[in-house]
Amino acid sequence: MHPLKYARLWLAGGLLLVVLIVVLSLAPDMPGPSMSGADKLAHILMYLIAMFWFAGIYVRANWARVGLVLVLLGIIIELLQATSGWREGDWLDALMNLAGVGLGIALAWLWSDGWCSAVERRWLAR
Repeated sequence: MHPLKYARLWLAGGLLLVVLIVVLSLAPDMPGPSMSGADKLAHILMYLIAMFWFAGIYVRANWARVGLVLVLLGIIIELLQATSGWREGDWLDALMNLAGVGLGIALAWLWSDGWCSAVERRWLAR
């Protein structure tokens, strides 16, 4: 983990993201128009954001573990959806989750390793 002054707050934010992913993934589908591909894009974005968030908290050496946990979460959610009776599990959704995790790692690698530390130094040190 990066040395963070507000580590508990950052982790709480990450936990909130994970809870949001679980709730949105397991809640019954909401009625409304369906846009082709929007579901797959939502999977990519949710897992990209979660991975990027945790990449700001943890050092690069731990990113693979974090990514694996997120991918396993996505697979478990798809299995739970398949048995829920109100949602359908989809292996392609699990693949989109994996893509989101990969893109989150790539974005963090290219853009900002330890972005939480940078935020604390620049914005929260006042």
